[in-house]
Formats: sequence, structure tokens, C-alpha cells
Amino acid sequence: MDFVFMLTRDDRTVTDCLDVLDQLDALDRHDGPEGPEGRDGSHEPDGPGDLDRRDLLGLGRRDTVDVLGGAEAPHTGRTAGIARAGHEARVDHIGFKDVGVDTPTLARLHRRIKDRGATSYLEVVSTTREEALASARTAVDLGVDWLMGGTWVEETLTLLDGTGTRYLPFAGEPLGHPTRLAGGPSRIADDCRRAEAAGCAGVDLLAYRAVDADPLDLVRAARAATTGRLVVAGSITTPARIRALAEAGADAFTIGSAAFSGSLRPDAGTLGAQLTTILEATAAAVAAGPPRRAPEHRPGPAPSPGGPEGRPVTPPEALTLEK
Repeated sequence: MDFVFMLTRDDRTVTDCLDVLDQLDALDRHDGPEGPEGRDGSHEPDGPGDLDRRDLLGLGRRDTVDVLGGAEAPHTGRTAGIARAGHEARVDHIGFKDVGVDTPTLARLHRRIKDRGATSYLEVVSTTREEALASARTAVDLGVDWLMGGTWVEETLTLLDGTGTRYLPFAGEPLGHPTRLAGGPSRIADDCRRAEAAGCAGVDLLAYRAVDADPLDLVRAARAATTGRLVVAGSITTPARIRALAEAGADAFTIGSAAFSGSLRPDAGTLGAQLTTILEATAAAVAAGPPRRAPEHRPGPAPSPGGPEGRPVTPPEALTLEK
């Protein structure tokens, strides 16, 4: 299960998103004045009160973490959204919205995300057809790896045709801003099947924003209805929710506002401490039981102009999800 760090708060990209990436880069380097081996360069941290720069973002000096109970995910070589770099762990799935900052800032942000070797995500928050399709065009212009959200499936897939961007539409009916989710398990399952038949790589599920059903009932319904990538987004505010998502079969989840507000670890004062809590909770949740992952679709080279190879043929009728 992958952790996608969204550089967003209240469904908008944070205005200091580039500064946040600077923080991640600095923490990755773990080369502060105390030295890479610990506070005084001579010892390893012993507990929560003895963390060095390296531990603010990763899992410290522990050996590389195997969070799938004995084996890496064979299709990625990665585990729980943590990129292996020697003994280090880092966030390697990063996303944003196309609201909150201007287009030049989005372009700089995306270049920075790709320069650090991360997988990029753009999530649509617009609820009108025109704005949602404009967001899809932005995704194409930026060259993001994954486009999430929106419900205009056929038109969005047409815009993405011939690119390396994979699409995860919303399942259910998104409402308002910040977004809530209408629809029960049967509606979610129907939307998942429709999206997969259309050629989508999976779905984006706002489970913890649900207004008509228990969030985990929606996750289980989606998991049973699709073999694609199931990403759960929004209002994941505790390690307990991360564990529950792993048990229900989610392939990935996003956290943005909760990390910036300190919800995951209220006693800590840094963003790094929040990210550490999320990464550790993810690793523990996946290690606690057998993985329930569907085959993950990874962005590949752009297909030929004739259309992406291997994509199921989109039916001629409109494939807009039910509203």
C-alpha cells in the first residue's frame, strides 16, 4: 500500500509547496551539522526523543524495510510508498491539486517532484465538466504520472490518449468543496466496474468523506468490483485509519491536510514527524497481514500516436459516471 503525500490543505495546493519540497530534499540528504550518524555523529537514536535529521522523514538507520511480510511488491521493487536508498526511507509518491497556486508554480512543482525521482499525481477538485476537463488538460501539459478525480470518464480518457498519464476517476458522486462523497456501496461498485470497462487504471475513492455509508464498506465494495488501482483520498487522519484501509484492500491512500495540521501525531511539532508517523503506520499495517493488492499500473513511455497499446477499447456510448 502506497502513501501519496498531497501538498494540499483544504483541497487546495499549499502556496508554499516549493518550500515544502525543499524541506523534503533537506531531510533526504540527512547531512545536517551534527553529521549523518546521529546528533553528535557517534551514535544512533534510541527512541522517539532521540531522533536525528534522517529520522524526521524516514525510518532511521534500520535496515531496508520489508513491509509485505517477506517479499517486495514484485511489480515495483518498492514497499509501502517508501523508496529504498541504502538504509533510508523517503516519500516517493507526491501529489497536488490544480487550484491554490498559478500554472507556472504548478509547472515548477511538477519538475521538482520528477527531479527527486517521485511519482506525481494531480487530483481534480472541480465539479463542473468544463473545469474538470481543463484540469485534465493541465495534467497533460504537465506530464503527470497519475490523474485522479473527475467523473467525465470518456472525455478525460480521450484527452489522455497517447500520453503516459493514467486515470483514476472518482467513484460515487463528489459534492461541493471541500469535497464530500455521495453514494452507497452498490453505487461505488457500479462506478468501479464502469471505469474499468472504459479503460481506466482504477478509481479515486473519497471514502472518509462519505455522507451515505460507512467509509470502509465503500472501500470493500470498490475492492471487490475492480482489479485496478484503488486509491483512497481525503480525511485519513489517524494511524488507525491507515490500518483499516490496508485491511480493506486499498492499494494507496493520500494525506495532505492532516500532515500539515499535525493530526497524525498531535504531540509533535514538525512536518517530518507527521510523515514519519504515516510511513511507519503504513509499513506496520501492510506487514500485519497478507497483501491484497491488485496489479499496479505504472506509467510507461508514451504510446504511439495511434493510441496506447493494451488499453481496452472504449465503448462508443458516453461513459460518464452516474451523477
